[in-house]
Amino acid sequence: MLTFTGTSYQIAWKQKIHDVLVLNELGGNTALAYVLSYAGSKSGYSFGYAQWDIAKNATAAGILKDILQNAKNADGQYIIADGDQNTGRADDTVIKALMEQAIKPGGTSLTTEQRNLINQALSSAYGQNTIDQRHDQYLGEVLTFIDNIIASANPGDQAFLNSDIAKLFLADYHNQFNIDLPPKPAPLYDYLRRIPGALGGGTVLPVGEFGVDDLLNFYFSTTYATSSYSISTGKNDGRDGLNDELRRFNNVVIVAGGFMLPTNVQAREEEAKGLLRVYQDFLKGKQGQLSYFSGFNTNVLEYARVALIGQYVNDAGIGTSINGEVIVGEDQSSLSRNTKRATDTDLLTGSDNNDLVFGESGNDTLRREAS
Repeated sequence: MLTFTGTSYQIAWKQKIHDVLVLNELGGNTALAYVLSYAGSKSGYSFGYAQWDIAKNATAAGILKDILQNAKNADGQYIIADGDQNTGRADDTVIKALMEQAIKPGGTSLTTEQRNLINQALSSAYGQNTIDQRHDQYLGEVLTFIDNIIASANPGDQAFLNSDIAKLFLADYHNQFNIDLPPKPAPLYDYLRRIPGALGGGTVLPVGEFGVDDLLNFYFSTTYATSSYSISTGKNDGRDGLNDELRRFNNVVIVAGGFMLPTNVQAREEEAKGLLRVYQDFLKGKQGQLSYFSGFNTNVLEYARVALIGQYVNDAGIGTSINGEVIVGEDQSSLSRNTKRATDTDLLTGSDNNDLVFGESGNDTLRREAS
């Protein structure tokens, strides 16, 4: 049975991070932690709640080898029968042959028989107990790493970064991509310290008060979301990666208990506008190709729209119902969020319905959407 160890703080956060990983790595099916999976692309076989990649992770390979050596069936017999009586379990020829194939990338190196044999070991009592214990240890390592990353971030941003939604996002990002540290190129580490982070989708920087809009500006600018290969389109356009990031972030929001804008009026307006710029920069026009957009729209973007309509229309006593778009142009400060934004002179395209349009600074042009 999976249990978490540590202080009350550690146990609580381990549970939250675990819940995110179960949704994002296993699709909510915890039984998949105890069998081999293959995520595709350049990865190898994986297992565990965090989907440890055997081809890329020597620790994961070591855990698998230990399970293959020691897993027994209900009758107390080794699941992986001894292939050579002249060797110990650590050097058994059958286990060695299975490991040689299991660590290869591509997800096709094992035969069906070999894969089934490994799955028997992983799902055995010894296999499950080992995976559960190492998962608890791994969650502790992730939590410590994220806490240290936050402690090194810009001091004024640490309160937000310690919020459930931000910390869970960072933990999930670290599990999927790994947050590199100097001397390696460390774009997210730099970004959290308000140093420009170079990504596939441009060089990005937080703007104003750090919020969810800043997390997403970074997240949606990654190579994975902008230029990785997409099976759905057959192009290096990042479409599948962007959709996967929407899925993962939706689950972060769920485990965090939902998304809320700041209560401070100025901070709320800034974040609401920032979120709509994220939508305009990365998602607008692609909604029909992003199966997880609807959940993101409901759980995040709608709060931004409602806040701005409430502040500038309803609270101002304007008797017009906004049933179209809420459109936000650029100002001088917002341009720094991405080097691909070169000017605050915007072409703002409205709809046939009643739109709320913020031109912000610059000499903007308004036009009607073509019918």
